[in-house]
Amino acid sequence: MSTGEERENSSSLRRKLEEKRAKFYSRRTPRERLETVLSDPEGEILIRSLPPVELHLFTREVDPEDRIPLVEMASMDQIQRMMDFSCWKKDTLDIDSLSQWIQTLRDCSPAKLTEALENLDTELWVLFLRHHLEIGKTGDDRELMEEERSYDLSFDDLYFFRYRCSEDIQPLVFQCLEEIYRLGPARTAPVLEGALWEMDAPLQEEAYRLRQGRMEESGFPDYFEALRIYQIQNRSPDLKEEPPKPADFPEKDSKAPDEFPPQYALVFADSGPSFLKRTLEQGIPSERMEHLWWELTYLCHKVFIADQVDLGDREEITQALARTHDLLSLSLENLSAGRLEQSRFLLQEHFAEAIFRAGYNLTQSLRHRALALARQGWLARAPGLSFLDSPSEEVLRGLDHRHPRFPLVLDPGGKPGFRDVKTLEDITRLERELTIIESIGEVLPVLLNSSWPQIFRLDLSGCLPDSWQEMQLSTLFLTGFANEQLGHGFHLLPIHARDLRHLHHGCREHEAAVLKKEIKKRFETDLGRCFGSDSARLAGAIDYVRRCWRIFEEEFLAINPHESIDPRFIRSLLVRG
Repeated sequence: MSTGEERENSSSLRRKLEEKRAKFYSRRTPRERLETVLSDPEGEILIRSLPPVELHLFTREVDPEDRIPLVEMASMDQIQRMMDFSCWKKDTLDIDSLSQWIQTLRDCSPAKLTEALENLDTELWVLFLRHHLEIGKTGDDRELMEEERSYDLSFDDLYFFRYRCSEDIQPLVFQCLEEIYRLGPARTAPVLEGALWEMDAPLQEEAYRLRQGRMEESGFPDYFEALRIYQIQNRSPDLKEEPPKPADFPEKDSKAPDEFPPQYALVFADSGPSFLKRTLEQGIPSERMEHLWWELTYLCHKVFIADQVDLGDREEITQALARTHDLLSLSLENLSAGRLEQSRFLLQEHFAEAIFRAGYNLTQSLRHRALALARQGWLARAPGLSFLDSPSEEVLRGLDHRHPRFPLVLDPGGKPGFRDVKTLEDITRLERELTIIESIGEVLPVLLNSSWPQIFRLDLSGCLPDSWQEMQLSTLFLTGFANEQLGHGFHLLPIHARDLRHLHHGCREHEAAVLKKEIKKRFETDLGRCFGSDSARLAGAIDYVRRCWRIFEEEFLAINPHESIDPRFIRSLLVRG
């Protein structure tokens, strides 16, 4: 066959695979994808074109009984790498997971099990047998074993075996032994001799070393290399810095059929519209797009390793992919100032990893600001984050994560829980909340003519609430505000129960349960003098004050003016008597 014919056949095969993969990825559910594969006479070609991580996630999405035909179609290299993902917990082999894989291989067909016995690491088979069997050998302790009649079987009167596993797994172990013997001495001797004489620790260490070698070949770097994606930068990001890449990173002109760019980096992070997806819709040149897929794949691999994601846990992988997608999207939106054409240029001209790092540093600057406030600022003296009102408490709790989280209470609907930081609007809202916390931390001691240490030494005996653990920041402000309305000046003095009716009458609009407009206007004017020209801090303080007033209105002013006021149910004020 001429070189031209070979090139034409290669291109034809690639086009066919591209069509099959496009059809596969167009299906939205695992069941639809499974039916696409099983209904295709050349489904094996499609399965073998999938990268191992992508195939591994697919097999975890389908029902257990549906994994068998997928594993049957997979190549032994894919199977070995999928086992690398799911059979290890950090550097420790998970024998139960290994046994489940061997069971799956047996359920595929005897030929698949035999192929695995021939090709998978010898150390894995040795560890599997050592876990499930006690093994003896003629000339060692056979006479003792025969005397006690304690062995269960032997195939050659040379090696003999006693089960140390439950009855339900004994047939699997027996069949593995049968297949090992069927392969002949070249395979029998290293496996059985290893199971007889080797120690678990060196076996597992060697198995882990082989596994790590394959992981690095597949674009999964070692832990310390992966951590570079989370390197904090105290300067503007250098987008021209080229990140390290695996040795098997395809060359730009490579068109080999088995070098399709993996797509799970975006396929499995389908969390709805995003700035990244809108950017891709603008159109990226095909050559750059293929390289970009590879970059995204290796970026996700680094996230998996750096975050110690369990590669056998589909939920963990999906969350890590979504988080990577969201940070990259956030970074593009920030670096491009929300301009899609500029974002498209950034993706074309710079490495995805460099863009990702800039997004990570953007969220980390917020995290460091929050941690400094909670651990070194005025909040460090507070009885805990629960001292803060919502949503300030949720904001600080969300930012106190390695990967900062956005509190859902700030979204429309105000639900509990957290999500990833996704957009510049999220950043803006978090910054605003931090500014509010910082502002009130500065202004409240000034208003109270006191310091935070003095404030937190206040004796609460005989008061409601009577414990700092039950107190919230809004209670301090509203108590000082209430004293001012009663003519006592803005002081942190418990309001006497007998003054509650007078306070209620003096603050409430006649026809509505709201604070009088003239009181609000006068107070905000006076507040402006505390901050001078610092408009951001002033805006933060006013925002907080208005939140406190809403609490005051909903809990205190909403009381019917013709009903008595029970101080036990007033949590927005510090009350005595």
